Amino acid sequence: MSTKRIKIHYRRLIRTPDSATFPAASLSECVASAMDAQLPNGTLTKERARNRVAPVVGSPGYERMLNTYFAGDGFVFGTVCLFSPGQLQALLRVADDEAEQPDLAEVLEQLEIAETAAPKGHEYVHGMTYWLATGDHFYQIQHVSLQSKAMEEYLTWLLRDKTGVLSATQAVMLQWKFDRAQVGVILPRFSGHPC
Repeated sequence: MSTKRIKIHYRRLIRTPDSATFPAASLSECVASAMDAQLPNGTLTKERARNRVAPVVGSPGYERMLNTYFAGDGFVFGTVCLFSPGQLQALLRVADDEAEQPDLAEVLEQLEIAETAAPKGHEYVHGMTYWLATGDHFYQIQHVSLQSKAMEEYLTWLLRDKTGVLSATQAVMLQWKFDRAQVGVILPRFSGHPC
């Protein structure tokens, strides 16, 4: 089994003393509440993937979706995917023959490249990010297309616009610069996750 080195990015929720930017509940508690919220269609947010699909502001035709989700004792974990509904994907047919390696001009003439749509009920994924929130701490394995700003936008949509957990004036804002003396070392322990 091959391994791949990853970088886990840490952010912390920005709060104001008057709770103007975020309610008194923690980020992880608010995400759990949003996933348990009953929507106008009669379902809970977590019950249907379609309940968790948001348009990407400034990028017409692209959407983000909270795909997998797990709530444990004091933390929430999930993946968010970026996709473009109905977009075609280029496919390359790879032929493995015993012949001698041809030169580049011959290769380009022989490559079979075709575009195809995803099977019904599926979409091609452009990017996926893994994230975990515990209290007001936020950890993320970023994808080039789904960095912290994208997660702020998605979580604000989920908590404010979709489920009403946040008020109309509140938003998810994640701090990325820290004074180590102020923050200290944060090594949370997680239990209850099946992995």
